[in-house]
Amino acid sequence: MTDLEALHRAVLEHPDDDTPRLVYADWLEEHGDPRGEFIRVQCELARMGYDDPRRPDFEKRQRELAKKRKKEEKLKRKAEGKPGDASPGDEPEASDVDAPPAAPAGGEAAD
Repeated sequence: MTDLEALHRAVLEHPDDDTPRLVYADWLEEHGDPRGEFIRVQCELARMGYDDPRRPDFEKRQRELAKKRKKEEKLKRKAEGKPGDASPGDEPEASDVDAPPAAPAGGEAAD
């Protein structure tokens, strides 16, 4: 099993713990993969309160990173001679990216 596979498995085995996700994000960033920043932004959003003044900036950055990734995947598929957009499941749906994350730890979801 490669390091990447082991990190991915740790994320799947501990869905309620951000630590494996952040270690995975470190690995991705160390290897030049921008998905690492996307994971970090999502983890931070999940922890912050809905009234946190930083929230709009993090939500904006999350949308920017998702849009950039989708564009890169589309260009990659085009370069490989594959038609259409990335396969379903490769990218977050717009509704997933724009939807607020689960309630922050110790708090309740906003109405």
